[in-house]
Order: sequence, then structure tokens, then C-alpha cells
Amino acid sequence: MAAAAAALLGAAATCGCSTVKVCSEGGHTMCIIENSGWKMLNLIPIASGDPHHPNENSCRIFRNTVTLENNMKMLDWTMRKYGATGVKNLTSHMTDEQVFIMLFKRYTYHTSAELTR
Repeated sequence: MAAAAAALLGAAATCGCSTVKVCSEGGHTMCIIENSGWKMLNLIPIASGDPHHPNENSCRIFRNTVTLENNMKMLDWTMRKYGATGVKNLTSHMTDEQVFIMLFKRYTYHTSAELTR
């Protein structure tokens, strides 16, 4: 039971996170978006990233915000911020990992695209 409590505290300490990174090199501007969260017993959301405040270490407790729709909202926000009119090479995928034999699950939605003007 102590191990489960330690895992829950660890999950809370590294709770959900949403990040947006933009880099420009060689005439290309790439946007990389990640939104991650934690679930208990693969059903109950513990915490996930706050798509309204990426890169601010804020999270949404007991909510599942790790969706393609939220990643697309963060991409739209980034496009407006950088003056982009479109994207190329848009790709998204989800990864997950089990912790403590299916007790906890960390899952992340990854999206990347080249911003165009």
C-alpha cells in the first residue's frame, strides 16, 4: 500500500503537462505539441495538462484533457501567435505506459507540424 501511495504522490508531483515548442532552422518553422496525463486503473483521470495554459506547469485535476481536439486548439493558438496561415506535414500520435502493473497509466498526445506563411 505504501508503494501505491508513493506512486500517487509521484504522479501528482509530475502531473499532467502541456507544452508547445517552436523552432526555426533552415527556413522551416516547426511546432511540437505534447499534452500528457495520468489515469488510475486505466479509467479514472488523476491529472492532465491544461491546454489553455501550455508551458506554465499547470494541470487539470480529475479531468482528461489529453485529446487531439485540445492539441489542435494549441496548434491554432501557436499559429496565431507566430503569424502562420497554415501548416504542412501535420502528424499526431498517442503513447502510453503502465506503472505498477496497471494501477497507473501515463499517456501523452504528440502533435507536430511545420508552420507556413
